[in-house]
Amino acid sequence: MSLIKFSSKSICTYFFKVVVDEASQPTDYFRCQCGTVRKQARGTGYSNLLNHVRKEHPDYATTMAASARSGALTIFVDSKSQTV
Repeated sequence: MSLIKFSSKSICTYFFKVVVDEASQPTDYFRCQCGTVRKQARGTGYSNLLNHVRKEHPDYATTMAASARSGALTIFVDSKSQTV
């Protein structure tokens, strides 16, 4: 079975949500679905978050493909666009 190739942004958007401060402003921290919080400064790419996903969620591509097949297409839409 051929798996879908996901972009770094898609992988991180699927597994992580931005942590907001007390004023509901985004921080440099992201919380994974598993509860782990990782720092990722804006404009530095996705390497820190991707390293976590690859290490802690080695079946990430299968998980994401299953979500795509089930119709959960919101995984491919960034959180800002989901709130418009």
